[in-house]
Amino acid sequence: MTGRREKLLKLIDVGKMGLCNQLFLCANIIASAHYRGYKVEYCKFPKVDGIEFSQPELNDCISKKEYAFWARHIIKILKYINWKNERIIQVKGRKDAVKIYVDYISTGKFRDSTYYFWGWPFLDHMALRERINLVREYFSFTQEVKTQAEYILNRGSKDFIVGCHIRRGDYKYWLDGKYYFPDNIYRRNVDKICENKLQGYKMKVILFSNEKISLSEWSSVENYEVIISSGSTVSELCAMSMCDLIVGPPSTYSGWASLIGNVPKYNIISSEKIYDSSDTFICFYDKDGVGNKYEKLFFDKV
Repeated sequence: MTGRREKLLKLIDVGKMGLCNQLFLCANIIASAHYRGYKVEYCKFPKVDGIEFSQPELNDCISKKEYAFWARHIIKILKYINWKNERIIQVKGRKDAVKIYVDYISTGKFRDSTYYFWGWPFLDHMALRERINLVREYFSFTQEVKTQAEYILNRGSKDFIVGCHIRRGDYKYWLDGKYYFPDNIYRRNVDKICENKLQGYKMKVILFSNEKISLSEWSSVENYEVIISSGSTVSELCAMSMCDLIVGPPSTYSGWASLIGNVPKYNIISSEKIYDSSDTFICFYDKDGVGNKYEKLFFDKV
C-alpha cells in the first residue's frame, strides 16, 4: 500500500439496493481504499444486525456517516442542471464503473484530492482479491448469528453439505425469467453433485429460498438428505457461507455467501446445462462460472 491517506472519497448516495448488493459494493470500496491508500467517508453506511463491520486495519480507511440528506438534494440539483465537475463522479452501471476504474481508481487520483461519488456500482476487483482476508474479517457474522447458522446446518462430523439456493420472487420477471428455474432443474443439478458420493461422507442438501419450498420434487432421494432452511435472512446467509458447496442461479445473495465463506459455487445458467465441478468458482464477480469475464454483472438483483 502506498501514498498518504489525506484526501477523501465521499460516498453521497449509492441508491436503493438489496442487502448483498450493498455488501458487495461496500467490500469493493473498503478493499480499494486500503489497497490504494485513500480514505472513504461513507454516508448511509449499510446497517445489518448480525454482521460485525469491523477489522482494525480496514476501520482506519472508512468513516461511517449518518445519511447526508442535504448532500443528496444538492447532487439532485446538480444532476438536474447537468452540471459537470471532474470531482463529482456519477455512475449509472457497469460501463460507467469500468471507466471510473480506468480514469480514477487505477491511476491513484483518489489519493490526490477529495471526490464525491454517487450511483452504483463501484468496482475494484484487483483490490478485493488482494485484501480478501481482511474483507472476510470485516464482514464476519456475529457469534449469535453463527450459532443460529450452525443450528440450521446441524453438521455431523462426516457431513458434506450442499447449499441449494432456489431463487424465486422477482426472478420470474427479471431478464424475462432467464434464471427462474422450476424445482426439477435444481433437483437434476443436486442429483448430479451427489451421484458420486464422497467416500466416508454423508451428503446433506440444505434448501434456501425466498419463497415457500415444496418437497414434492425432492421425494425419493436415495443418496442424500434434504433439509429446508427456515432461518432469518442473515442467519441463512451465514449458514450458506458455511456449506461445502453452493449451487443456484447467478445471485448476489448466494454469491456473497460464496465470497465471504470462501465456498465454491456452481451457477445454474440454463435448463440444459448440468453441474460440472470444473465450473465452480468463488464469487468475486469479475468472472462467470466458466471463467469468462462478465459482460454484465449480476448486481441488479439479490
